[in-house]
Amino acid sequence: METSDPMVKKKSDRVPTNAPVVWKVLAIVFILISLALMIALIVVATKKSKSDREPAENSKGDHVIQVENCVNGMDGLADPPKSSGLFDDLTIEEITAVRAYLMEQASLNLTEPAEASVDSNYIYMIQFLPPSKNEALEYLDNNGAKPERKAYEPDGKRYTVNGRHVSYMSWSFDFRMDSNSGMQIYDIKFNGERIVYELSLQEAAATYTGYYPAASWNNFLDGGWGMGAYSMELVRGVDCPYSATFFDLVHMFEKPTTVRNAVCVFELNTGMPLRRHYDNNFYNGYKFYGGMTNQVLVLRSVATLYNYDYVFDFLFYQNGVIEVKMSASGYVYGAFYDSNMDPYAYPLHKDFTSGTHDHLINYKVDLDIGGRKNSFETIEIGIENITERWFPDRRRVQKVLKRDVKKTEMDAAYKFDFDHPMYLNFFNEKKKNRMGVKKGYRIQLDNMLKQLYPEDWMITPMLSWSLYQMAVTKYKENETQSSSIYNQQSPTNSQVDFRNYLVDDDPIVNEDLVSWVTIGAMHVPHSEDLPNTATAANSASFFIRPFNYFDEDPSIGSTNAILIKPIKPYNFTGQIPKKRKELEDCDEENPKKSKTESADTLIDSSGHETNDTKENHLGDETLPGAGSEEATELDKAQSPAPPNTCGKLLISGATNWDLVGRKETPKSAGNAGGPNLWEPHSISSLNHIRVQLVASGPSACHSIIICEDGTAMSFGRNDNGQLGHGDVVRCDKPKVIESLKHYTIVQASCGKAHTLVLTAEGILFGFGGNKMAQLGQGHQKPVVAKPVQIVHPNNKKIIKTACGAEFSMFIDDTNLLYSFGRPEHGQLGHNTDGQYFVTSNKLAFYCEVLPRHVAVFVEKTKDGFTHIMDDVKIVGVSCGNNHTIVRDSKDRVFTWGFGGYGRLGHQQPKDEHVPRLVSFFKAKSVSSVHAGASYSMAVSAGQLYFWGQTKSTGDATMYPKPVRDMSGWDVRSVGCSKTSIVLAADDSVVSWGPSPTYGELGYGLKKGGQKSSSNPKIVEPLEGIYIQQVSCGLGHTLYIARDEENDRALLDKLPVYDPDKM
Repeated sequence: METSDPMVKKKSDRVPTNAPVVWKVLAIVFILISLALMIALIVVATKKSKSDREPAENSKGDHVIQVENCVNGMDGLADPPKSSGLFDDLTIEEITAVRAYLMEQASLNLTEPAEASVDSNYIYMIQFLPPSKNEALEYLDNNGAKPERKAYEPDGKRYTVNGRHVSYMSWSFDFRMDSNSGMQIYDIKFNGERIVYELSLQEAAATYTGYYPAASWNNFLDGGWGMGAYSMELVRGVDCPYSATFFDLVHMFEKPTTVRNAVCVFELNTGMPLRRHYDNNFYNGYKFYGGMTNQVLVLRSVATLYNYDYVFDFLFYQNGVIEVKMSASGYVYGAFYDSNMDPYAYPLHKDFTSGTHDHLINYKVDLDIGGRKNSFETIEIGIENITERWFPDRRRVQKVLKRDVKKTEMDAAYKFDFDHPMYLNFFNEKKKNRMGVKKGYRIQLDNMLKQLYPEDWMITPMLSWSLYQMAVTKYKENETQSSSIYNQQSPTNSQVDFRNYLVDDDPIVNEDLVSWVTIGAMHVPHSEDLPNTATAANSASFFIRPFNYFDEDPSIGSTNAILIKPIKPYNFTGQIPKKRKELEDCDEENPKKSKTESADTLIDSSGHETNDTKENHLGDETLPGAGSEEATELDKAQSPAPPNTCGKLLISGATNWDLVGRKETPKSAGNAGGPNLWEPHSISSLNHIRVQLVASGPSACHSIIICEDGTAMSFGRNDNGQLGHGDVVRCDKPKVIESLKHYTIVQASCGKAHTLVLTAEGILFGFGGNKMAQLGQGHQKPVVAKPVQIVHPNNKKIIKTACGAEFSMFIDDTNLLYSFGRPEHGQLGHNTDGQYFVTSNKLAFYCEVLPRHVAVFVEKTKDGFTHIMDDVKIVGVSCGNNHTIVRDSKDRVFTWGFGGYGRLGHQQPKDEHVPRLVSFFKAKSVSSVHAGASYSMAVSAGQLYFWGQTKSTGDATMYPKPVRDMSGWDVRSVGCSKTSIVLAADDSVVSWGPSPTYGELGYGLKKGGQKSSSNPKIVEPLEGIYIQQVSCGLGHTLYIARDEENDRALLDKLPVYDPDKM
């Protein structure tokens, strides 16, 4: 094609006159570009490799442990190693699940991080902690069970922090950091009583020796270097445990400066039992073992002063002891070495040594024992050489106590003398323990060091406090510290010469006293001090410990304690199996508020379980899989609701509520009386009110009525506010509990002087007597006259309740059982009866003041061994005066508590402190359980069984026996009194019980009717009237009668009880 366009040429016309030059340029450009890309790739790869190797830091300053990159490949088809999954980090799913669980815990009061403010609680970190070495190697080397992933501190910390205020068990204190002298702790209290007003670090000294001036002239006072200001950041997991709580400090370094994580607080298991005893019976067995783990709270800071690192610890023990400890680390202070240094040091490295030196630490201890007026005494353990009192011709050399109350400050300046060992005791003249001994706290010096320099040596004034192992002075506002930051710079003319505190020789008897304690250690540096001095064996400490301050060891009531008793004498290896450990050391949980769904089983008097059930409103996601064994077992407790059981309330028995069970009416009861109703009566004020449930108890002289609309009413004795009306005035006519009228009440149970009621929402309320903590409020205020909520420790839903005379139980929606109140015979199921002696003949109890999980259920075999039973889910509970009986989802029966008269069914009158399987029912299916004051009952396969005793004479029934006269009867409701039993069975009411009675059996007095019966007898006044539920109190019985149209004619013939006319 031809064209006139000059830019278009024929192919033959395109002659590349400069082609070689162009191609060379292009080639060079290409090579340069390739080289640049290669360099860039190498740089990126190098940075990536480096970032993989280097540790990262998060915004909080916590360091991630450095990990080497894996250099070896892995065969794609190789079997996974046995350790696979054992040490894996948490997955996204696991972290998400843990976070979701924590966010649901209302007691943690957590805030989303994006919404958190300076005073908010939020989740900072969730990470995996590897299993212990023993667990890991048992699995890896011995084919043991693979360790499960566990939650770290799943129950939370046992100490609380509010600003700088710390509370732990019985301890509480506040702390601060003095920029110069270091840690100061104030207002240290045990059980709310101040023991120490101020416990503070004062000074640390180190004086060196050597041949050359650089070594021999070094005399340091570390307060002048700033022991507080140079308490630097602590490393989590090394300086303090990962789970510790950390505190920031603020100091002035030309400007205000924050030192992060400079103080930590944590709980520590020392690995040493606080106390223990194995009581050998010397017949290849033992009588008991008692022990307690030594859990302490530690307050820690570390001061780094040039070369030395001082770890300052304050340890708070559960038996009222405080340990004050200094441990030294860091590196030794270097000096030139040649043979001239041999008298003063050892060579540590080529041309290098460190001179011999001491470490002296001084503390201020301002004790306030029972107040500010204290005295100080030494108790010397001396020797006496006397004529033998029992053999006058012989001599006796023995130890003797020599008590000396110090009168003045100079008299109290203490220097240790091995020939005269002493206790150093501070006491209150006016405060005495139960034995009449003056209450005191003593200071025990474990690491003492004598100041070797003479008192007139040039440096002595700057550290004159070191002349005494302990000095005691009268408190003065101008004697606040034993040293000064200027002392090191003017050793001969020090700002504070501690000796001046003593020269005025003030009197110290019944005065506000301050002790100044010096501890220390000598250090001859040796080769093992390189590269760093180790804290092991390089420490000094003293103790502040009770001396007749308590009536007994205050840790005796700790939940860390365990007690093991044998079933029969047998060999003891010293190893507590895992399940046995659970038996002896039941868990303690923190209280949290709870709401619950409606109950799943109707309850008779005192929480007795019946066969009738109500709908359970748990969500499907909380139930076992359909058709599973667990679902089948729980089905009995979570079945559909029965037909309407509301009806008319009837009553028989005693109505003189203040007299029942007593020899005479208390003067506080006034002139109120009340007749004995020998046959069932209707109650005039309730003639038009339908009732769905009634509750009383074997020791109760009061009752709770739950109306058709869920309103709760109460009447009867009220001397402890057990009626819930806010007063202690007896109420003869049923009265609405006003503070509960906005709740739908579905269950109730009554103790001797307290009451529990449960709402349809699952909120549990209690009111009445609380002297034994039976209301679970965390205190033992004797009377709580208005309803208060009883919270579940783990925010679960409560579905059933039961009351003993002075203790309480409830079941939650996970079928776990909780108890609280009086532990006297072990009826709480926590493996203790809680007893201790107030005096030599007065017994008291450590009551369970908050709901506590009944964790362990056991079976005792014929050969005397105890086995822990797994997967016990409680569906029914009933309480006698001092014993408990429960039924589980597998229809098994467990009893525990007071064993007198055979009420536990174990064929022996022995107390049981943990739930024990009643072996008689092991192969039987029990549908309900019931407890009277001193007896128990159960229904199995249509047969009623009884064991225990209802009368004060005659033999007791030591194990379950069928009630022959009730064979074949359909027992639908059981009422248990102190000695009487009332049943609703078939179409009748049957009752029996020994004399004396008050009409609770309902027989009536017509035609010479009897008042009592030793055998089951039909209650004839109720014949033809269908009774749906019965409930018994101490001397009365309540009945709910069906009140359909064809029932009313017979009901109208019954006599009417009108309290207003009695």
